[in-house]
Amino acid sequence: MHNNKGITLIELLVVLAILAVLATVLPGFKGLIDNHQQRKALNNLYHAFSQARSTAITSGVTVTLCPLDTNNVCTTDWNRPIALFLDPANERRLSANTNLRYQIPAASSGILIARPYHKSYFQYRPDGTVRGTIGNITWCPNDGELTAAGQLIVNMGGRVRHARDLNGNGIVQGSNGQSITCP
Repeated sequence: MHNNKGITLIELLVVLAILAVLATVLPGFKGLIDNHQQRKALNNLYHAFSQARSTAITSGVTVTLCPLDTNNVCTTDWNRPIALFLDPANERRLSANTNLRYQIPAASSGILIARPYHKSYFQYRPDGTVRGTIGNITWCPNDGELTAAGQLIVNMGGRVRHARDLNGNGIVQGSNGQSITCP
């Protein structure tokens, strides 16, 4: 009976091969996760903007889309739950006079930033145009990696589009034509 206290050369080579495979796959896997989280967050918002515009047109009243604080008032923290509601009195708060139509739960990952900075809401008029609230919302991964970030751009006509990488540098360009930034 032998008392083995080491590993064989074959066992060592198998372990090294597995580590080599993991070392090449894991960085790409992080990119896939970031890309999925970005698409999920921005697609949820895109749907909410489309729903807000459609609701304003069909209901004939102003519709507000904003993150809500604990008192159901629009806040600048877009990482809170986001609500879409009828806002005929332009109160920018969910109250007895308003009607909640759609809500997005707070994002589980990444950071949402509305620009111009400190924008607390977007509004749609009954004709489907925005009510003085053009701008954009940027999603940044927690590590701030710009190649994984994305942005939605809202124009005066009330239409929303995804920002695109127009110069091939791996970073999308915002409405100003410049690469987006993350904090």
